[in-house]
Amino acid sequence: MALIEPMGVFLTGGYDPPPGPGLTIVENLEILVEEFGSRRAAGRALGVAESTLRGWMKGVKPRLPAATIAAMARGAAASQRWQAAYSGAAEMHIEAWVTVSGDTRRRKLHVGRLISRPKMQGILRAWAALDDTRAERLLMRAIDTDYQPFAWGQVIDVWFGEEWGH
Repeated sequence: MALIEPMGVFLTGGYDPPPGPGLTIVENLEILVEEFGSRRAAGRALGVAESTLRGWMKGVKPRLPAATIAAMARGAAASQRWQAAYSGAAEMHIEAWVTVSGDTRRRKLHVGRLISRPKMQGILRAWAALDDTRAERLLMRAIDTDYQPFAWGQVIDVWFGEEWGH
Protein backbone atom coordinates (compact mmCIF):
# COMPACT_ATOMS: atom_id res chain seq x y z
CA MET A 1 0.00 0.00 0.00
CA ALA A 2 1.49 3.26 -1.05
CA LEU A 3 -0.09 6.62 -0.39
CA ILE A 4 2.80 8.84 -1.41
CA GLU A 5 2.71 8.20 -5.15
CA PRO A 6 -1.00 9.08 -5.57
CA MET A 7 -0.43 12.06 -3.26
CA GLY A 8 2.41 13.15 -5.56
CA VAL A 9 0.24 12.71 -8.65
CA PHE A 10 -2.34 15.05 -7.10
CA LEU A 11 0.18 17.60 -5.84
CA THR A 12 1.88 17.81 -9.25
CA GLY A 13 -1.37 18.29 -11.13
CA GLY A 14 -1.55 14.83 -12.65
CA TYR A 15 2.01 13.86 -13.51
CA ASP A 16 1.99 10.08 -13.21
CA PRO A 17 4.50 9.16 -12.00
CA PRO A 18 5.24 12.47 -10.30
CA PRO A 19 8.53 14.24 -10.99
CA GLY A 20 11.38 12.93 -8.91
CA PRO A 21 14.11 10.31 -8.75
CA GLY A 22 11.88 7.71 -10.44
CA LEU A 23 12.10 9.62 -13.72
CA THR A 24 15.08 10.07 -15.99
CA ILE A 25 16.95 13.37 -16.08
CA VAL A 26 15.42 14.12 -19.49
CA GLU A 27 11.88 13.40 -18.21
CA ASN A 28 12.41 15.73 -15.25
CA LEU A 29 13.83 18.40 -17.58
CA GLU A 30 10.80 18.08 -19.87
CA ILE A 31 8.54 18.71 -16.88
CA LEU A 32 10.60 21.77 -15.93
CA VAL A 33 10.25 23.15 -19.45
CA GLU A 34 6.50 22.51 -19.40
CA GLU A 35 6.05 24.14 -15.99
CA PHE A 36 8.24 27.18 -16.73
CA GLY A 37 6.79 27.61 -20.22
CA SER A 38 10.02 27.55 -22.21
CA ARG A 39 13.51 26.06 -22.30
CA ARG A 40 14.94 29.52 -21.70
CA ALA A 41 12.91 30.01 -18.49
CA ALA A 42 13.67 26.48 -17.28
CA GLY A 43 17.36 27.03 -17.96
CA ARG A 44 17.29 30.28 -15.98
CA ALA A 45 15.65 28.47 -13.07
CA LEU A 46 18.47 25.92 -13.14
CA GLY A 47 21.12 28.61 -13.55
CA VAL A 48 22.22 27.51 -17.04
CA ALA A 49 21.88 28.80 -20.58
CA GLU A 50 19.13 27.52 -22.85
CA SER A 51 21.76 25.88 -25.07
CA THR A 52 23.10 23.95 -22.06
CA LEU A 53 19.61 22.77 -21.19
CA ARG A 54 19.06 21.70 -24.82
CA GLY A 55 22.26 19.65 -24.64
CA TRP A 56 21.13 17.96 -21.43
CA MET A 57 17.79 17.14 -23.03
CA LYS A 58 19.69 15.49 -25.91
CA GLY A 59 21.60 13.28 -23.51
CA VAL A 60 24.67 15.30 -22.49
CA LYS A 61 25.42 14.55 -18.82
CA PRO A 62 24.44 17.58 -16.71
CA ARG A 63 26.90 19.13 -14.30
CA LEU A 64 24.05 19.46 -11.81
CA PRO A 65 23.22 16.37 -9.74
CA ALA A 66 20.20 14.41 -10.97
CA ALA A 67 18.57 14.90 -7.54
CA THR A 68 18.77 18.69 -7.91
CA ILE A 69 16.99 18.52 -11.28
CA ALA A 70 14.40 16.10 -9.89
CA ALA A 71 13.72 18.35 -6.87
CA MET A 72 13.37 21.40 -9.13
CA ALA A 73 10.91 19.53 -11.38
CA ARG A 74 8.87 18.30 -8.41
CA GLY A 75 8.80 21.77 -6.86
CA ALA A 76 7.82 23.50 -10.10
CA ALA A 77 4.99 21.05 -10.79
CA ALA A 78 3.65 21.03 -7.23
CA SER A 79 4.12 24.61 -6.08
CA GLN A 80 0.50 25.82 -5.76
CA ARG A 81 -1.12 22.63 -4.51
CA TRP A 82 1.81 21.85 -2.20
CA GLN A 83 1.61 25.35 -0.71
CA ALA A 84 -2.14 25.01 -0.07
CA ALA A 85 -1.58 21.67 1.66
CA TYR A 86 1.42 22.95 3.62
CA SER A 87 -0.40 26.05 4.85
CA GLY A 88 -3.39 23.99 5.98
CA ALA A 89 -5.73 25.66 3.47
CA ALA A 90 -6.46 22.23 1.96
CA GLU A 91 -7.03 19.05 3.99
CA MET A 92 -5.92 15.58 2.92
CA HIS A 93 -8.48 12.98 1.88
CA ILE A 94 -7.93 9.36 0.86
CA GLU A 95 -10.18 6.96 -0.99
CA ALA A 96 -9.18 3.32 -0.51
CA TRP A 97 -10.30 -0.18 0.30
CA VAL A 98 -9.81 -0.54 4.04
CA THR A 99 -10.83 -2.95 6.77
CA VAL A 100 -12.23 -1.59 10.01
CA SER A 101 -13.57 -3.99 12.65
CA GLY A 102 -13.67 -6.83 10.09
CA ASP A 103 -15.65 -4.77 7.57
CA THR A 104 -13.78 -4.32 4.26
CA ARG A 105 -15.11 -1.75 1.86
CA ARG A 106 -14.27 1.28 -0.23
CA ARG A 107 -14.16 4.34 2.01
CA LYS A 108 -13.41 8.03 1.83
CA LEU A 109 -11.19 8.95 4.74
CA HIS A 110 -10.91 12.57 5.79
CA VAL A 111 -7.58 12.14 7.54
CA GLY A 112 -6.60 15.79 7.13
CA ARG A 113 -9.19 16.80 9.71
CA LEU A 114 -7.26 15.10 12.50
CA ILE A 115 -3.59 15.05 11.43
CA SER A 116 -1.94 18.10 12.97
CA ARG A 117 -0.52 20.76 10.68
CA PRO A 118 3.07 20.24 11.95
CA LYS A 119 2.85 16.51 11.18
CA MET A 120 1.40 17.16 7.72
CA GLN A 121 4.10 19.76 7.08
CA GLY A 122 6.76 17.19 7.99
CA ILE A 123 5.24 14.73 5.53
CA LEU A 124 5.13 17.36 2.79
CA ARG A 125 8.70 18.51 3.50
CA ALA A 126 9.97 14.93 3.24
CA TRP A 127 8.13 14.50 -0.07
CA ALA A 128 9.49 17.81 -1.43
CA ALA A 129 13.01 16.69 -0.43
CA LEU A 130 12.53 13.54 -2.58
CA ASP A 131 12.44 11.28 0.49
CA ASP A 132 9.28 9.40 -0.47
CA THR A 133 10.07 6.50 1.86
CA ARG A 134 10.23 8.79 4.87
CA ALA A 135 7.11 10.69 3.76
CA GLU A 136 5.20 7.39 3.47
CA ARG A 137 6.38 6.27 6.92
CA LEU A 138 5.45 9.60 8.52
CA LEU A 139 2.03 9.60 6.85
CA MET A 140 1.22 6.05 7.95
CA ARG A 141 2.32 6.83 11.51
CA ALA A 142 0.18 10.00 11.56
CA ILE A 143 -2.87 8.12 10.29
CA ASP A 144 -2.40 5.33 12.83
CA THR A 145 -1.90 7.69 15.79
CA ASP A 146 -4.07 10.70 14.90
CA TYR A 147 -6.85 9.16 12.83
CA GLN A 148 -7.37 5.42 13.15
CA PRO A 149 -5.31 2.28 12.42
CA PHE A 150 -6.56 0.36 9.38
CA ALA A 151 -5.84 -2.76 7.40
CA TRP A 152 -5.17 -1.15 4.02
CA GLY A 153 -6.10 -2.54 0.65
CA GLN A 154 -5.92 -0.79 -2.69
CA VAL A 155 -5.51 2.99 -2.58
CA ILE A 156 -7.81 4.57 -5.16
CA ASP A 157 -7.06 8.26 -4.75
CA VAL A 158 -5.41 10.87 -2.51
CA TRP A 159 -6.23 14.57 -2.69
CA PHE A 160 -6.19 17.83 -0.79
CA GLY A 161 -9.09 20.25 -0.80
CA GLU A 162 -12.76 19.54 -1.40
CA GLU A 163 -14.11 16.55 0.50
CA TRP A 164 -15.58 14.70 -2.46
CA GLY A 165 -12.70 14.57 -4.88
CA HIS A 166 -10.91 16.85 -7.24
